[in-house]
Amino acid sequence: MDNKRIYTALLILVLIMGIALRIYSWLHLNSLTFDEAVHSNPGLMMVKIISNGFDINHFKNFLSNYPMAFAAGVFYPYGYPILSAISFFIFGFGELQSRLPSMILSILIILAVYYLAKIIFKEEKAALLSAFFAAINPWFIIWGGRALADLPMAFFMVLSFYFLIKATDEDKTKYWVFSAIFCGSAFLMKPPGLLMLPFLIFYAIYQKGSSVLFKKNFIAFSAIIFVFLLSYFGFGLFSKYLLPLINADTGYYGDQIYKNIFHWFSGALTMAEAGDPTWKTFAAWFYYPKLLIVQLGGLIALCLSLIGAGTILFKKNAKKTVLIFLFIPFLYLVFSFLNNKDTRYTIPYLPFFCMLAGYGASKTASSFKGSFHFLGITIIIAITLLGSFNTLPVFNIWHTPNSGLEKAVQDIMQKNPGPIAIDENSDNMVNVNTLAFYMLMKDTGLKYSVCWPEKSYEAKYIVLVKNERVFGIK
Repeated sequence: MDNKRIYTALLILVLIMGIALRIYSWLHLNSLTFDEAVHSNPGLMMVKIISNGFDINHFKNFLSNYPMAFAAGVFYPYGYPILSAISFFIFGFGELQSRLPSMILSILIILAVYYLAKIIFKEEKAALLSAFFAAINPWFIIWGGRALADLPMAFFMVLSFYFLIKATDEDKTKYWVFSAIFCGSAFLMKPPGLLMLPFLIFYAIYQKGSSVLFKKNFIAFSAIIFVFLLSYFGFGLFSKYLLPLINADTGYYGDQIYKNIFHWFSGALTMAEAGDPTWKTFAAWFYYPKLLIVQLGGLIALCLSLIGAGTILFKKNAKKTVLIFLFIPFLYLVFSFLNNKDTRYTIPYLPFFCMLAGYGASKTASSFKGSFHFLGITIIIAITLLGSFNTLPVFNIWHTPNSGLEKAVQDIMQKNPGPIAIDENSDNMVNVNTLAFYMLMKDTGLKYSVCWPEKSYEAKYIVLVKNERVFGIK
């Protein structure tokens, strides 16, 4: 059997392992969290409005009965809601369907990392080991099972980098177009997806010179990204000024797009989230580095990524490769400076750490001579797997318990229809958005409605919550 077939077979084995680890983790998922419902409700709204034939009166009634579904679709970019809407169209409504786009991309990112590593290192073994680290990465496994935009954003970033490298190497229009489309798609997942744009431009100038800015391919690249940006910001203007002309109460929500951008990129100008360290403290700059051991699946994976980075730095004629991996410190500096911090925000640089670890593992194994070479790779993989499995239980805190919200919704719907609200609470699982998700799944004729907590006086039923669980209906 030739080497190509061997590497193909090994890549298939890596994919199978990655899928098995993901399925094992995802089987433990229960109720949707607040953020998941926020990303899923606009998709539910799209499907129900389209299925009803774009009836204006139906649309206005929808806004009145489920205002939080439209609000979520404006405050956050509409990229993930579109993916969830496609899933709902094909497979129907449910928790699994809302999470399915992220789950699929969590598997495909293994292949994306493989092909990006292959084009960067020009080495099959390093690319395969990079795919291995992506397959076992705990952050990809856990967050890939959530209806959240972080993993899809990272996936589109990797593809955008891949096609930009192809574009600068071969200067074919199709590669510039694909790179722009995936860059725009990353932004439509979350605003931080826009962070890669200046880096892409800098890389293009470094490779092709400043004259590339005036070439037709780069102009096409810029025009496509501008369309993506315009579609998001234009939707804000559409919501603020045009929809109110048909008496749709959306003016307030149109402002949320610009507030969201400010929320992400205002840095030190905004107050930190409760408990988050500000950029003026050491804790802020140590916040993300201290997560790396767990994010990468253990100390071995981190050490191998450092070996890979060191090997690249001291390698001759490696400026192009070094430039690509400068994306890691670039993202680290940006997210450390921003006062709003979360353990999943740095997911976009994890694919690059996986590639560094793969390259480091390849070079470490190469130090074993003769028959010990295969033994070296086997030992590295075995120890890394053991470290990854040891970190997975850490994330059981993200496997939310069943809140009982879906059962509560079913109980309400057996009673007389009427407005429903939820008592004020600060937890991240049972709240107005998760309530709206489970109501929308069952509500086929807009017989029900969900109120904002501050308008609970309009409600006929109140869902009572204690310790992140539904314990009654009043």
